[in-house]
Amino acid sequence: MPPPLYGDDVEYTDGTEASIDQEVQDVTAFLNWIAEPELEARKAMGMKVLLFLLVLTAMLYAVKRKIWAKIEH
Repeated sequence: MPPPLYGDDVEYTDGTEASIDQEVQDVTAFLNWIAEPELEARKAMGMKVLLFLLVLTAMLYAVKRKIWAKIEH
């Protein structure tokens, strides 16, 4: 069976050398993306959720201090 990649199969517009290693990286990146195309959106949502939870925690701590300030003194 002949090798599936030959090395000069692709011409990159940015001048990247069309080596077998580069083609392997491209195929691997594509297969990773095709396995989970929503990964980037999920990561972005995760950052928004973490930011929301951080702000919520700070607000709840401030409210707790305000409510319990009179009782502790």
